Amino acid sequence: MKFAIDPAALPGAARAVMAANRAALAVYQGPHSTGDPSLRERLAKVTRPTLVVWGESDQVVDADYGRAFAAAIPEAGFQLLHDTGHLPQIETPDQLLAVVWDFTENHA
Repeated sequence: MKFAIDPAALPGAARAVMAANRAALAVYQGPHSTGDPSLRERLAKVTRPTLVVWGESDQVVDADYGRAFAAAIPEAGFQLLHDTGHLPQIETPDQLLAVVWDFTENHA
């Protein structure tokens, strides 16, 4: 995939951080990698303006999952970032920042 990060190309310290992050997620998620069964109910209680931003090339969590997040939050928007995978802050930070700025300017 064009936008994937090759962990083997990262320095050892960065690989160690990635491994620690995976271990922390495993603890928080427990045995269910799809997450918390009460999530939909909690998302329905969100009362603040919300924009769910997702990478169209995300191979970790598919964009339909992001659309479902947005649908579960009252009046939330959904923005698909083109040419972006799972880490838009690394892969397409300018595109992500433009979307965030636009959203915050419209909801200040």
